[in-house]
Amino acid sequence: MAPVPEKPELSRREPVITRTTSLRCSVAFSASLKKRVRQKAHYRCCLCQAVLVEVHHIVPQGEGGPDEEDNAAPLCASCHEIYGANPTKRKFIREARDLVV
Repeated sequence: MAPVPEKPELSRREPVITRTTSLRCSVAFSASLKKRVRQKAHYRCCLCQAVLVEVHHIVPQGEGGPDEEDNAAPLCASCHEIYGANPTKRKFIREARDLVV
């Protein structure tokens, strides 16, 4: 009979990063922060006013963007695709978010 391989030691837990259908990393904002951001925007995309929104990083985590409210914006999937990957257009996300009353 073959020996059973040993389980590797887990010295610390690594953060779990999931992928969405478009292969972007999921956001790491807290649930309470996401709720605040959505409420401030009246549950609408800050750019096109669509009603199905997710809270996204304005400056991506991979580029040093923090998981803080100042770096969060409610965006529909379409606007996130158009503006999120373009550093030049990202400034419009923050401007539009801050215009919401």
